[in-house]
Amino acid sequence: MGGMEHFSIGEWVKFPYNDKGKTLLLTGYVKEMNKAQMMMTVFVPTVKDGSSSALARSGHFRVPLDVAEKIRELQLEHEDYNALLDMALDSKDEEWFEELVCRRNKM
Repeated sequence: MGGMEHFSIGEWVKFPYNDKGKTLLLTGYVKEMNKAQMMMTVFVPTVKDGSSSALARSGHFRVPLDVAEKIRELQLEHEDYNALLDMALDSKDEEWFEELVCRRNKM
């Protein structure tokens, strides 16, 4: 990655996660930043693939800033926004919901 990236709340990122000796690449969005500790909290949505291991890969993760990478090419379709709006409602995140509605309406 060569150097520390600047992250903002709401950005989608990917990061490595060690799950029982196996390294997985997880994708989520930045919920909180703690620049003093060089950490951020990333929310990884639940993967609905039917496996019990999916639960280990969803939720909130504390991620060091130097291991995460921004996802730059994230093209969302109308259906993607609908799924994200459902997630925002489920998490009772009114601010995120409003932001998604604005972005979807600009399509």
